[in-house]
Amino acid sequence: MTPERAQEIWDTRASFGEFSVSPEEKAYVDGIKVRLPGHFSWADVLLEIANGKTVGLKPMIGTAVYYYGDEIIDQSPVYLGETVDSYSVSARARQSIELLGHPATDPVHGCNARLQKLGRAQVKLYPLGH
Repeated sequence: MTPERAQEIWDTRASFGEFSVSPEEKAYVDGIKVRLPGHFSWADVLLEIANGKTVGLKPMIGTAVYYYGDEIIDQSPVYLGETVDSYSVSARARQSIELLGHPATDPVHGCNARLQKLGRAQVKLYPLGH
């Protein structure tokens, strides 16, 4: 499905949000939906396609969970072709911690403390669907 076709489907939706799509188009959007991390509605995925944000999207294969003792430091998606030891996975974890913030100077849950723990954390892969 092209971004233009996705935009056309969006623009011609019914008054209560129903979409008129072929079975192939529905299957295409459903296939993209399962690859996106988090919870996206079907309409959200259609807009992602219309805005060109799904080009080159790799399927998510699981979640990397970073543990420091019994504390979970972060959880980051792992995509096809990556491992929990991949630089891209740890970079996403670091970015997640920095964006989440909290007061950076909080000695337990602050960004600075969590970033220090991230470097010493154990990481475990939880495959998609488990």
